[in-house]
This record gives sequence, structure tokens and C-alpha cells, in this order.
Amino acid sequence: MDAPAANLKINFQLSQRELYRANMSITTRNVRKSRYLIFVFIVIPIGFVAFSFASKAVGNPVLITAGIVWAFVFCPAYLVYLCYIAPYFSSRSSYRKSSSLKYPIRYSFSDDVISQESAVGRAEVLWTAFVRARETRDLFLLYINKNLAHVIPKRAFSGENELAEFRGLLRRHLKNVSLRS
Repeated sequence: MDAPAANLKINFQLSQRELYRANMSITTRNVRKSRYLIFVFIVIPIGFVAFSFASKAVGNPVLITAGIVWAFVFCPAYLVYLCYIAPYFSSRSSYRKSSSLKYPIRYSFSDDVISQESAVGRAEVLWTAFVRARETRDLFLLYINKNLAHVIPKRAFSGENELAEFRGLLRRHLKNVSLRS
């Protein structure tokens, strides 16, 4: 087991790209978990195409082209929009409108509390406020609910030792943790 961390401190300014990657990661994870989307965007269009062919066979033609367009063009395009384009515009809008994202953020992690400080405010949060943590290639996402997370870029840590120390804190304090190493 990892040794207890006395106090891990990091400083960073979140970029729009990091905010986009966090939004995209949260969205794509939610889409993957939504089984009804698979039904709506795959099963129903295929059923419509089959219904169109069956209707034509019995002499009651239904526009087959509409089913094909729906099944093979609109559905994948909508999923791409939902997973990649919408998070981009959302993060761009948030980044432009939020004054707190324009200043450096200082986090301090201990076994007792997480402290966050920036030019616009200060907060102390208990570990119990977080429902899960997830590590991506470039970020740590500390979820306070299923669709909202604190974004911690890996570049804020000085090296592998600090990253390992942070991962140890996450494992010790959160039950639902998905880490890359």
C-alpha cells in the first residue's frame, strides 16, 4: 500500500483544451453507459429499413432512402456531435464566460481535506464529497456527481513520484477509482 501523503501541493491554470478533454471524457463515458442510445440509434433505424423493404414487397412502398439516411448517416453523425462537437462548444463557452478559469488554481491534498484556492475564492472539501475518480491520459477527474468533476491536469505534478502519491491518496479515500496504473 502507498505511504500516507503529508501534504501534496500543485499549481496550474486549466486550458480550454483540457476543459474540452474533460467534457469529452465525461460525455463519452456517459454515452457508452447509455444502452438506450444503442437501441434508438441502431435497432430502430435497422427496423425502419427492414419495414421499408417489407412494405415495398407487399405493394405499399415506403421511402427506403429515408430509412437508409437515418440509419447510416444521421445516427453516426449525431453520436459524433454528441461525443465530440457538443463538448467542444460547451467547454469553449465555459472557458470564455468563467472568470475562475482565467486564473491559476492551487490545490493541496492531504489525508484530511482537499483545499482549492484561486484569485476568486478558496474552498476546503472533504474526500467524502467525491463519488469517484478517473484517470485519463492527461487528466484526473474527481467527480462530485456523475456529470460534474474537478479537472486536475497531470502536467501540474512535478513528476512520477507526485503522481504515484496522488494515486495513493485517491485509492485510500475513494471507493470508486479507475486509474491507469
